[in-house]
Amino acid sequence: MSSNGIGPWRISDAQPGMVVDERDQPVARLHWQGKKASNIARANRNRLAIIAAPEGLEVAVFVYEALLRHPVDAWRIRADGQKSLCLLRGFIAKATGRSEQEVQEFHEGVVAGELECAT
Repeated sequence: MSSNGIGPWRISDAQPGMVVDERDQPVARLHWQGKKASNIARANRNRLAIIAAPEGLEVAVFVYEALLRHPVDAWRIRADGQKSLCLLRGFIAKATGRSEQEVQEFHEGVVAGELECAT
């Protein structure tokens, strides 16, 4: 698959097993074996996950940056606050092919730039 499109993605009208971007360029091809209901159900779940991926990444980035803007207080240093940041950072890293450290440094820079502009 050669698409550089980041979404939105959909199932091709011409090729039902193909996920395409807004320019009808292939993003992913779904494969399943046989006609077993469990194989078809798994392919459908994969299809939905692939189609939702761009919006999922957008939501993860939005929430991650919102949490980074949160002042370092009792919530942010509690285990659940740290776990939320770590889970989101890990998801963003997987989705973008960056290391978690790169994700953290980049988004902390984005948030710091916004805060500097606001003052």
